[in-house]
Amino acid sequence: MKRVCLMRENNPALILASRSPARAHLLKSAGVVFRQIVSAVDESRIKTQIRDQGGTVDQIAPALAAAKAKAVSKIHPDDWIIGADQTLLYKENLISKAANRQELRAQLQDLRGQSHHLHSAVALIQGGVCVWCADCFVSLSMRNFSDDFLNHYVDQADDELLQSVGAIA
Repeated sequence: MKRVCLMRENNPALILASRSPARAHLLKSAGVVFRQIVSAVDESRIKTQIRDQGGTVDQIAPALAAAKAKAVSKIHPDDWIIGADQTLLYKENLISKAANRQELRAQLQDLRGQSHHLHSAVALIQGGVCVWCADCFVSLSMRNFSDDFLNHYVDQADDELLQSVGAIA
């Protein structure tokens, strides 16, 4: 596989502003050379701000993606920063990442056999300016699995599932 190198002398670096192992894996699998720096964005504050200003749920993922990249861009203004986020809407409720395995189990129990909507967004920032962004919506249906399968899945799951809204990995 040919590797794409965007980090050369006197050229800007590519930085992924995310803790997500899944996002890092996607870039690595594509042969992209990058660094990973986690932003210190308060996601709940941004979600609340959007709701308080009369915004809609579909504005949250793009706003979070841009905010994460802009926060890292303040520290690395010459570099290209990728920010990304996802939101999950189920029965008109915004689902957050599970805090622990008990919450993970409860979320999966609610989602099994049901349809839900995943909104993914990505933003590319340089010098604090968004130079490219994209977002998409996907409707997902989870199969109606047994309690035995659920217990085994949660027991075998690594912490990556706790970093993914709706345990989507």
